[in-house]
Amino acid sequence: MSCISHPLIRPDSLESREYQLSIAMKALDANTMVILPTGLGKTAVALLVAASRLYNEKGKVLMLAPTKPLVEQHLRYFEKYLLLKPDSGSISSPFVMFTGDAPPAERTADWERATVILATPQVIKNDLIAGRYTLADVTLMIVDECHRAVGNYAYVFLAQRYLSSANKPLLLAMTASPGGTVELRDDGPSRAGHDLAGDGCTRAVAPPADERGPAGGGCGRASAATNAGPGTTRRLSGTTCVDSSVSSGSYAVTRARTAK
Repeated sequence: MSCISHPLIRPDSLESREYQLSIAMKALDANTMVILPTGLGKTAVALLVAASRLYNEKGKVLMLAPTKPLVEQHLRYFEKYLLLKPDSGSISSPFVMFTGDAPPAERTADWERATVILATPQVIKNDLIAGRYTLADVTLMIVDECHRAVGNYAYVFLAQRYLSSANKPLLLAMTASPGGTVELRDDGPSRAGHDLAGDGCTRAVAPPADERGPAGGGCGRASAATNAGPGTTRRLSGTTCVDSSVSSGSYAVTRARTAK
């Protein structure tokens, strides 16, 4: 088994899967909606992108999920695999979970010190409206269950606020249930996530089951879509190989050689 090698990922802990690496690389280039069936590792893709953004751009990562159990699940995953140290002079964890249980003053202090914030969307929306903190230093916002991002749901407000106020914004939306066809058309994206990302969002979709290839070995096939501009969505499908080193900026994700 080969494992991901990255300065911010615990060594020999995260199995390298070609299609996850391919999707992560695309997600580092543009705002992206990832459509992957349950069990294929959306959270692993999010971790890869988060590690790269923190390594290259610093700042904070904000990961949103619609329920407290999901937030707790993501917190455990990120704490297990992501190597982050507290700020100098601090003994507090660089990870923090917001679900509205903590008083506002405590959330404000936690936001200032934390590097990775995992939260339900409504509490972040309420805090932003109240002016308790801003999204200026968030270099990656991850939106889980993004098919909920329609109408007045808090995801829509947060995506708009983030893209308009962050210094270095990058949006990663994820879903296993796009809520309709995932076919990409020349007249724009289909249904799910439209209110979240608009027409400027790359779509990355899972490769067929028989094209994923063995985990960590060979070359899996990946399907994705990139958007050349409003109303010009284009589908790309083909073999995407991620060799021993792939990069975005100075360093992104490297794959360890298969241990023998």
